[in-house]
Order: sequence, then structure tokens, then C-alpha cells
Amino acid sequence: MRSQSRGTGTITVTAATLAALVLLSGCSSGTSAGGSSVVAPIESVGDTYVVPSDLKGERGRLLGAKAVEFGGDQIGAERRTILYESRNSHGAPVAVSGTVLIPKGNPPEGGWPVVSWAHGTVGVADRCAPSHRPDMGYPSYAQYLNGLVQSGYAVVATDYIGLGTPGGHTYMNAVDQKNAVEDIVPAARALDPRLSQKWFVSGHSQGGAAALEATWSEDGASIADRPAATIALAPGNNLGPGLERFAAGGDTHPVRALYFMYGILGMEATGPDIGVDGLLSGAGEHFKQQVSGTCLFDDPMPFSSPDPQSLFKTPRDAGAWDAAIRRASEYGNPDQKPANGPVLVITGSDDLDVPAAGTHALVATLRSQHGDIEELVVPGEDHEQPVNSTFCSQLRFLAGHGGVKLSGPCAGS
Repeated sequence: MRSQSRGTGTITVTAATLAALVLLSGCSSGTSAGGSSVVAPIESVGDTYVVPSDLKGERGRLLGAKAVEFGGDQIGAERRTILYESRNSHGAPVAVSGTVLIPKGNPPEGGWPVVSWAHGTVGVADRCAPSHRPDMGYPSYAQYLNGLVQSGYAVVATDYIGLGTPGGHTYMNAVDQKNAVEDIVPAARALDPRLSQKWFVSGHSQGGAAALEATWSEDGASIADRPAATIALAPGNNLGPGLERFAAGGDTHPVRALYFMYGILGMEATGPDIGVDGLLSGAGEHFKQQVSGTCLFDDPMPFSSPDPQSLFKTPRDAGAWDAAIRRASEYGNPDQKPANGPVLVITGSDDLDVPAAGTHALVATLRSQHGDIEELVVPGEDHEQPVNSTFCSQLRFLAGHGGVKLSGPCAGS
């Protein structure tokens, strides 16, 4: 379970305390031999990182860092956990945790190009945060991220807002995900000046949606603020219509109950203006409490998968449901705004978690908004397989937009 209550509870430390921690650890200002700036260390209470109380509203500001070593680490890189400042969908400053993976050896001229990695669904409890895990969530992710590092990319990987840090995880909140994926990049550059100004985004499932959202334009933003290219693997989509179909009993995939309950928890964590209060039955409220502490890298269904219709009150309040579906769509759909390409969307034809039909419809919408969108459909593959089976195609796409020149096995494929 979470090490603290959800909502507004916080675990904070002042800047003065952080400075004292630096002095106690024998650190001084400057840069280490590896090129990394010396910053305040990170402390934890249980699975929750301690965050400073005096956030300044500076997106991308580095707040703290620590070196990380796991026994039998699965990713061959210099690894650090960081805290950095971002902004949530209400415009409030928040501290976010994440991971920085730096290739070993000397960087190329101009620095290591950066891939901002957006992970797929892991859960909403702080213990689910990928920065706590040697495999960054799943073995397939460790394989993928190790491949990027060995190919010459530095990887920066957000945990997302409220996952590993105080407050609830705003699961699938489009603005929160977008900001977290973007803001870790300047924070990582502040940590290690060997990182290039050129950056890309790649994400899977929940993170596939976040990757698309990271391409959205902002008022006053320059072209340099956008990723040079974006890869969206099985991007989550259609949160509102999907929730409606699930509640009506039209979607009985076993793990879908978890996904949609995570979505409800995420909307509740965002605030009462976006919540779905009053829609769940007693059984639904009980199930919500169960899944709030569940991580998908554990047994994903440690309890019986419920009948979807049993989770919601009957008879349904049509007005309340219409409002909830509209709010869910506005909250979590990655096609609310045009995606600024180039973008490569990849999906498996047999994906049951994020069905290929929904991904095709998403691509069609993005193209209708004049997005530069390529689509790669992998026949016979499921939700997870394309992450690594299409790795050479992904490297080729990045190389074609200013990334690392292909070498090794992918050069001849």
C-alpha cells in the first residue's frame, strides 16, 4: 500500500535542510569527475521520496539526485534517481521523481542525445514507481532501455506526478504526463552537462499517450522545446468511451478492470472538478481500495476480476454519466490537440490491452489534424511484444531525424 494517505498529504523538507544534508554528506559545489553536478541528496520515507517544500514554479529545475546501484543491474549505464520540478494540470508546482541513465564512456561531440522514456501502466501506489525497480518496471523495459543506452542514447525516465512522490498518482492525466515527460529533460541536463540539446520521446501504453502529449505546442514555446521525433508504442486512448463501454459490460478483458479503476483513481487524485464521485457501487468502492495498492509487476489480479457492471450504481444517472465520460475524455485522450511530428505509432495487431482498432482510429484523428504520423502494425503481436521486436525500426526512425547513426545488427536490417 502507499506509505501515506492519498490527496493533499505531503512529506516535505525545506531548502535549508537539503543544504545541511549536502554538507553532512561531504559534498561541495562543482562538478564530479563523471561530469555530473553535485546536488542535494534524495531521502525517502518508505516508498515515498521526500520533496522540498519551497518549490519555485520553475519547470525542469533539478531538486536532488542520488546514484543507484542494484545487485545484478539489468541496464548497463550510470544510473541516478532524481527529483525535479514540474507543473500539474492546475498550474501548481510539483516535485516529480525519475531516473537518468547515462552511457558509459565518452560522449560524442555535442553530447549524448537524449530519449525521454514514458513508461506504461505499473499501478498508482508509490512502491510501483519504476525508479524503485532494477528493471524499471518490467523485464521488457530493462531490455529496451539497455538497448537505447548501448546504442548511444542517454535515457531520462519520469515516474510521473504522484508516483513515488506525495499525493495521488494522476494516472492518464494528459497535461500532468506531458509536463513530467518534458521537464525531466532540462533537469537531467542540469545534473550532467554531457547531455545533448537534441532530445526525443518514446513511450509505451500509458506512456505512449504521454509521448504524444509531449508533442503538443504551448504558447511561447520554440521549436527547440519540442522533441525532434516521437515514438508512441500502443498508446492509451479513448479513456471516456472506453470507460462507458466497460461499465456497460461490453469489455470483459480481465485486466481492463484494473486499468479503468486506475483511471478513476487518477481522476480523483487530480481533483473534485474532474472526479467521478457517486458513480461507483459499494462493490466498486471496495475494488477501488484493493487496486490502489496493486502493482502490475506483482500478480496483476491477486483477487477475482469483478463483473464490470457490478462496480457501478444502478440505475445509472444518465446526466452524471454523460458528464463523467466527457470529463474523462478531456482528461486523458492524447488526440485533444494535434501531435507535432514526426511521430511513429507502433501497435501489435493482436493487442488486447490497447486494441489495435482504437489505435488506428487515434492515428486517423491525428492525421486529420495534419499531424506527421507514421503507423507500424506488427502482425500477430500483442501489447508488449512490439516494444522490443521493432527496436531496429525505432532506431532507424530516430536516426532519420537526427539521432544516432545506425550501427551493429540494426545497420544491416
